Amino acid sequence: MIGLIANTLGIAAGVLALAVGMIPMRSRHGGEYTTVAYCDLVRNPERYNQKSVRVSAVYRYGYEWSELYCLECGTESKTWVDFDDSFSSSTKASIRKKLGDNGFKGRTVLVTMVGKFDAGSGYGHMGAYRYRLMVDSVEKADVILNDSPSPSALPKKVLSRIHCP
Repeated sequence: MIGLIANTLGIAAGVLALAVGMIPMRSRHGGEYTTVAYCDLVRNPERYNQKSVRVSAVYRYGYEWSELYCLECGTESKTWVDFDDSFSSSTKASIRKKLGDNGFKGRTVLVTMVGKFDAGSGYGHMGAYRYRLMVDSVEKADVILNDSPSPSALPKKVLSRIHCP
């Protein structure tokens, strides 16, 4: 009886640890990743450098930009986004469509992405970004705006809908 109770408590502790992101999860490619809040990611880049992470943030893409940000972290904490070759096979077609080409104007999308985080400098357009996320898969994508203005130029009605988890 005591063994059964101990086993049940052990399983419950494991489920709780998974729920709060304490145990690394496995990506679709077999590598481990940790769920991290975007603000924690950019405030502690040395902790996550060269590691696979799962993160939710605002993804803005268009003519010369492909970036993640979270208004709660400040507009200077942007991360360049690149897509690994595995992205197409690891992401549902319905999600890929939301991230598809939208011409010069691009899109603003609330996303949950899994990929390898790099901290340093020289990423993206003209090497202007300190961070990069090499995306393996996108788990969630909700189009916020069928355009991609800078965060400071977002309409007020859109600002009220974009909070990072």
